[in-house]
Amino acid sequence: MVILYLVKEFIIIGCLAIGGGMVALPFIQNIASDTGWITEKQIIEMIAISEITPGPILVNMATYIGYIVAGLIGGILTTIALILPQIIIVFFIYKVFNKFKDNENVLIFFKGIRPV
Repeated sequence: MVILYLVKEFIIIGCLAIGGGMVALPFIQNIASDTGWITEKQIIEMIAISEITPGPILVNMATYIGYIVAGLIGGILTTIALILPQIIIVFFIYKVFNKFKDNENVLIFFKGIRPV
């Protein structure tokens, strides 16, 4: 049950936390306050560890929380739950762009925004 709750929460975070790892802190604090599974001290430690380890901060935070709360399986599943929405979104964007890749207006648009 704990793992399902974490997976659900991190899918939501993956959908809504646009802008980096620090944007997700309110979501993580809500998880901490609603469940009591992680303390404020652990959140501070999580931020510090996520900052010094390689990789995206939010992915590191998801892995850390999943591991602390539900062990190795929790860490793996929360990480997958976090990145799954972005994978799906990028897949659909690819499908749409691929459909219009030879359109003259689309080519002009991309040529215009390339310097930006």
